[in-house]
Amino acid sequence: MVLYSGGRDSTCLLDLAVTIAGRGAVRALHVNYGLRDDADADERHCAECCERLGVAFSVSRPRRPERPLAPAAKPVAGKPVAGNLQAWARDARYGAAAGLALARGGDVAAGHTATDQAETILYRLASSPSRRALLGMRPREGLLVRPLLTFTREQTAEHCERRGLGWREDDSNESGVFARNRIRSGLLPALVAIHPGAQANVLALADLLRDESEVLDALVDEVLAEAKEIELLRLRELPHAVSRLVVQRLADEAAGGLAPGAGRRAHEVLALRTRGTAALDLGNGVRALAEYGRLRFESRDIVSEPAFVPAPVSLRIPGAVQFGEQEVRCELGQPAHPQPAHPDDARAGHARQRERERRWEEAGVLDRDALGTELIVRSWRSGDRMAPLGLGGSKSLQDLFSARRVPRRERGGVPVVQSGQEIVWVAGVAISDRFKVTAATRQTARLTVSARRRPKPDRAAAASPSDEAHAAREKIARQRDIKYSAVTDEDAIGDILVPAEDLARRVHELAAEISSDYAGKDLVLIGVLKGAVFFLSDLMRDLAIPCEVDFMAVASYGSATKSSGVVRILKDLDAVIEGRDVLIVEDIVDSGLTLQYLLRNLGARDPRSLEVCALLIKPERRKVDLHTRYVGFEIPDRFAIGYGLDHAERYRNLPYVAALRE
Repeated sequence: MVLYSGGRDSTCLLDLAVTIAGRGAVRALHVNYGLRDDADADERHCAECCERLGVAFSVSRPRRPERPLAPAAKPVAGKPVAGNLQAWARDARYGAAAGLALARGGDVAAGHTATDQAETILYRLASSPSRRALLGMRPREGLLVRPLLTFTREQTAEHCERRGLGWREDDSNESGVFARNRIRSGLLPALVAIHPGAQANVLALADLLRDESEVLDALVDEVLAEAKEIELLRLRELPHAVSRLVVQRLADEAAGGLAPGAGRRAHEVLALRTRGTAALDLGNGVRALAEYGRLRFESRDIVSEPAFVPAPVSLRIPGAVQFGEQEVRCELGQPAHPQPAHPDDARAGHARQRERERRWEEAGVLDRDALGTELIVRSWRSGDRMAPLGLGGSKSLQDLFSARRVPRRERGGVPVVQSGQEIVWVAGVAISDRFKVTAATRQTARLTVSARRRPKPDRAAAASPSDEAHAAREKIARQRDIKYSAVTDEDAIGDILVPAEDLARRVHELAAEISSDYAGKDLVLIGVLKGAVFFLSDLMRDLAIPCEVDFMAVASYGSATKSSGVVRILKDLDAVIEGRDVLIVEDIVDSGLTLQYLLRNLGARDPRSLEVCALLIKPERRKVDLHTRYVGFEIPDRFAIGYGLDHAERYRNLPYVAALRE
């Protein structure tokens, strides 16, 4: 679908399209806005040219605005500005073309040239101070293609003359009313007068910036890892340029298009408080919202659907019940009442008891005899109160939610379990002190919440919109399950990748190899914090040679599970390594990008030798070819926890290496 105005550029494009694709694959669309005296003559010219070329011809005659639009969108007293004349014409043109192209499964081709590209970049540079302003028009944007972007306006005119094709001139292109015309007739010639290659240089700069933009976009992709929100503290750790790009990306996605200027207010976004809820209006219908340190963006023009509040349901003891998209289960068990081994150990026994109470609180472990025969599961209500374990006195659920940093929009989905008229448990938040497990407890009732299990759909059946909606709800339920349900540590631990006995054996073997290879040398072990601490400690104890130890801490600008290779040093070495034998001790090497940076950084300090000892490597994830002299184990591409490896700072103390349950 060629956008055909009748001018030289679109005439050249139409002729080339017919030559390359054939008459049957090409259709021309002319938009008659009815704004010029010659508009009908332009339409007749286009129809005659299409007939001569044997091309199907369509005409769109959009309805003019009820009131004249100002060329520069100046406000009219008492009336809102609907936009400028050229913007209205552009929307009408592309809207008509897209409708026809979609109906026929085709593309829309526009005759923008290199000259148009230079004018566009200069116009955006003057009117929109952002990186994107200098990127210009892309050769393809969705259905829209621009095949002539590498040719100048002079070249399209030469082609038409050579082919004997006439074209129409639009007198309005000479008018100084429109900003683009002033650039075309005044600014661009003035730049060419300063340097003959001005236009070519503008286009070359745009090409370079587009290439670099892909790198920056990839970096933002890794920071966000497809998430629509980010921790404020995480955002503050990034270089300001990267945080600005992240803010702009999230604001654009919230706007459903572009949110101009959002990135320039990144410093205000970063200053939002991490306690409670804070909001910042960014303009263009977008606002930044920080809830308990978690930053997201939303459109003020899109009215959010009210949060779904499940209806109250009865839960038998024992039994299970569906509560919205979750399953609440009650299981009976026997209490454990461990006592301190000696009277002197009373303080330690008390600490262990408090830890047990904390786990009971999260998992909803209650005294069975204190409960009735049936419980009620419902959503929280304004004015709800309970006497939480260990806090003394009565607290409102609103205060408890705030203390546990549960966002307001998610509180309605948190199960509240009630016995009689008393709240006994709020999932993942608190249990009632009156229903706690004590030394007199004979039987426990354990309440758990998990994502609702549904039958797997028939794989042969095509996915419907309702299937997609269900998948989205399932994902939300799983995320809520992790945050607010009774998931214990054991529930998050998947397959054991490396058992504890294999770790001990392999660490001993590596220590023997290193002791032999570095006998008589000045060995410095460099542990990479925090994950390598366990491995380094055990390895050092098994070494049979003298050594020195030092530590580095680095942060990679990527997601929680992906590294970009762009690294900053949080803690540098205290020791001088020049002329010494250095062995980097890593917990895990996956992509190798961060390790590559460390090797380059430490290699520049002139050590006598520089090698790597890694407990774990993931060959499937490797992006760079690095020599790792000592390797403990190769593991599959799964998120590993334990023996120093963490997920959200938890599970480091596991004695084995396991996969995090997905």
